[in-house]
Amino acid sequence: MITAFLCFALLQDVPELLDQIVESKNRSYIESQLRFKVKDHHVPLVMRAIAKGPAVVRPHLVRVFQTLRTGLALKALQGIQDKYDWACRGEVAYARKISGDSGGIDYLVISFGHPRMKTADRLAVVRFLGAPYAGKKKRVAQVLCRVLDKETDVILIKRLLTAVAEQGDPTCLPVVRRFAEEVDGKVYHEALAALILLGEREALDRALDEIEAGRVTDPAFYLAIQKGGGRSILPRLRAALEKLEDVNIRLRLIDTLTKMRDRKALSLFNKLAKSENVSLSRSALNGILALAGRGNVPGLIKLLDNKDASTRIRIAKTLLALDDISGLPVLEKELSNTSQVIQVAAIQAMGGCRRKEVVALLLLAMDHKNGSVRSIASSSLVYTLGALFPYRQFTLGQVGYNPSSSDRKTAIEKIRVWWAENRED
Repeated sequence: MITAFLCFALLQDVPELLDQIVESKNRSYIESQLRFKVKDHHVPLVMRAIAKGPAVVRPHLVRVFQTLRTGLALKALQGIQDKYDWACRGEVAYARKISGDSGGIDYLVISFGHPRMKTADRLAVVRFLGAPYAGKKKRVAQVLCRVLDKETDVILIKRLLTAVAEQGDPTCLPVVRRFAEEVDGKVYHEALAALILLGEREALDRALDEIEAGRVTDPAFYLAIQKGGGRSILPRLRAALEKLEDVNIRLRLIDTLTKMRDRKALSLFNKLAKSENVSLSRSALNGILALAGRGNVPGLIKLLDNKDASTRIRIAKTLLALDDISGLPVLEKELSNTSQVIQVAAIQAMGGCRRKEVVALLLLAMDHKNGSVRSIASSSLVYTLGALFPYRQFTLGQVGYNPSSSDRKTAIEKIRVWWAENRED
């Protein structure tokens, strides 16, 4: 059903897509099609559709101009900068910005600082001002800080703290510190995260205290620690991971340690990969595979008995990438799995291997009942032999092998004979 819809959208013209987007549940896809198809002569059509609305559709239509970036499109955007709702105005300002015109951002900055602007409107605009593309960081930071200093709405304060931190202006520190004074305050963690990103070391220590006390799971909080903390905080993060029992916090810590490339956490990850908690074991395994190096090969080998077939394949593939063949028996076994998806994944795991030991298994797979497996195995064999014998050229046509042919065995046997004579070269 979805495939049919996508094919239909590809065939439609701009006027039809503009009519469809109003009622469609796939507006983002139609938007992408309009981006591809809209040209200068379509600009009046798009502008009429924007004027007609409804409000929920306008941001999609404005974003169409992000890829057009012509003088006519820019002029059209400039003409509607102060029209419609603030979500639309923000999109117009961004579309103008990436077309080389910062006038829209200037308009948002001036409007945002006006005392009569409603909280709901500021919520719609703050994400555009806080984004890296906004530019003019000093000016934006000052306006954001001025509003933050007087704001009372908790949701907007949280958004403002994040936006202020993105500007990286240390002159905002006094205002942000005020929101970090109350440990039990509703925006305490957001304020600490902002202070960390603004370079305040004392806030980093307080943030680590919060983690160790098991009081915070917000992803943005851990992201701030990743960006603002150095390697000196890794021992405390490892200790918290080992001590705490809250699964959500442990998941955040695994992700943080992985992204901070802490190989010393691998021993902990190896233990957690055996956890009965599926989310915890999967996250730990992802960390192991992301940080895998020669030193962790023994740990990876111990995980080859994982209950999940796709996980076993991932581990075996990682081992092959580390030049260890301990996972080959696992891959051979999975070629007989009842799932064709698993069969294909198993043969794909051998695709970039340069070890002699993989040749026999590839030859076996070249006569597999699954055509996809045969095709991948044959191309992988050509790659592997080419890597092992770089001074020779290999094509399966030399022996008459075709993955789709019923007479494959003769060609495979020729390769086996050749391999037996040449594998020690």
